[in-house]
Amino acid sequence: FVILDEFIKNPHGYNPVFQYHFPNDDKIESLHESLRNLTRKAYEFKSSGFIIADLYLEKIEEIKNKLSLVRAYKDEDFSSILHYNTLLF
Repeated sequence: FVILDEFIKNPHGYNPVFQYHFPNDDKIESLHESLRNLTRKAYEFKSSGFIIADLYLEKIEEIKNKLSLVRAYKDEDFSSILHYNTLLF
């Protein structure tokens, strides 16, 4: 709460420093595996005639791209950062 006190005392002169912690490779791979499982399920729904499956597949693709963007930032892979930023935004 020291940071909050500093900000309240001087809101125009205080510049906060943000620190981000990227997930490790095991966590990223675990999330990719979960997305692969969800993709399989969504295709099962689609083959059963559920119209909402297309929405699920679209959302899964968006999440995959966001996860790939996180990995690109973590690895400082600037061409991939550009690619995934372009896809997402």
